[in-house]
Amino acid sequence: MNRGMSLKKLVGFQSLLNSVKEVIEPLNSQDLRDQTRINYTISDCVLSNFAMMFFQDASMLQFQRKMEDEYQNSNLRNLFGIKHIPSDSTLRTMLDKINPNTFAPIFSNIITKLNSSGELKKFSIDGKYLCLIDGSQYHCSNKVNCKHCLTKNHRNKTTSYAHQVLVPAIVNPKLKEVLPLMPEEIRNEDGKEKQDCEINAAKRLIPKLKQYNLPFILCGDAMFASQNIIELTQENGFSYILTTKSETLKERVGQSSRLRGKEVIVKNKKYLYEWLNEVSLNYNTKTIMVNYFSLKIIDIETAEVSYKNSWVTDLKIEGELVETFVEAARSRWKIENECFNILKNNGYEMEHNYGHGEEYLAANYFLLTLLSHLFHQIHQLVDEVYQKLRAKKGPLVVLWNDLKVAIKMIIFDSWDQLLNYLLSPPKIYASQLMTS
Repeated sequence: MNRGMSLKKLVGFQSLLNSVKEVIEPLNSQDLRDQTRINYTISDCVLSNFAMMFFQDASMLQFQRKMEDEYQNSNLRNLFGIKHIPSDSTLRTMLDKINPNTFAPIFSNIITKLNSSGELKKFSIDGKYLCLIDGSQYHCSNKVNCKHCLTKNHRNKTTSYAHQVLVPAIVNPKLKEVLPLMPEEIRNEDGKEKQDCEINAAKRLIPKLKQYNLPFILCGDAMFASQNIIELTQENGFSYILTTKSETLKERVGQSSRLRGKEVIVKNKKYLYEWLNEVSLNYNTKTIMVNYFSLKIIDIETAEVSYKNSWVTDLKIEGELVETFVEAARSRWKIENECFNILKNNGYEMEHNYGHGEEYLAANYFLLTLLSHLFHQIHQLVDEVYQKLRAKKGPLVVLWNDLKVAIKMIIFDSWDQLLNYLLSPPKIYASQLMTS
């Protein structure tokens, strides 16, 4: 078996979809509805919603129902194994009832398959994996809300309602692909007086990352550079690289005779690196020791500082490693640019209101969107036909528009057949259409 066939077997579309089915199909046995009065399952509902997110098409189910009516077959049936397509209202009702944590094993199963395929090693940095953690908002409204919404009272006496989430993602500074993992919802719960926040979500998320069985380096912004978060990170067996804004820490670093530095010239830019191992994080009597490093970029001609930042880590810093650490630390932008911005502005419509619900609907729509993005990132990483098609079509939006059009007109036997059809479409002449 060649490498391409082996990869397809381990992390091709069908294998990834099986990771979804393995988790959601057992839910069918927990269905309390009268089975004699329904002809669709919970897994049909979840997969139908996932297919809509996967193809980034709110109208997809409508067209697939028409195909079922006319041909007794559809792309939902062939590509996703969906036997019956429920109504939109039923889909929303069912999805609203499923706790998002139910889907967590899907992400870990997929990462395990990617690891088994050998492709995850592309993300390795000296045997460890950089895991970025960042928050994002996917719903905000002055009207649409539920009891779990985060609320904000404004000066004009109005209230806005929002849903936010903390997302971890595996990245490598040298790779464009980003692998989002199971997110942690930031949501208000019944009986809680204080609103949920990113810090509390991080405290819940960090222990859950152990399910991936990977040596993570957690990377986050300055809000996470506190002793309790750092200790929690280390208790769970992870390293960390965290932005720090602490002026008192910087003062202690600057006063130390052990502070080291190096200067690198790249074109007309001067890169000034500084680092110091074993410095106390704060003035607490039980303070922990951290390693500090920083970067300042100066324009040689104007002497203007175009960038400066500093970080703390538990990894020992040496002169030859400081540039690698800085590159890893600065890759935090990738989760915003290669994940959140794509989900918001490149067809995924992360902030689109597909339905809010009363319990978990909004959260599950975001989760299925994020899962779709993970599928697509893996296709881009390992699927040669998808890579060629991506290069041929140019902008991502163009590729997915063509995919959406194709599945509304033609019934395909598989995902691979769909990709190959778009890569090398058959020539059809007007005379053939007239006589067909």
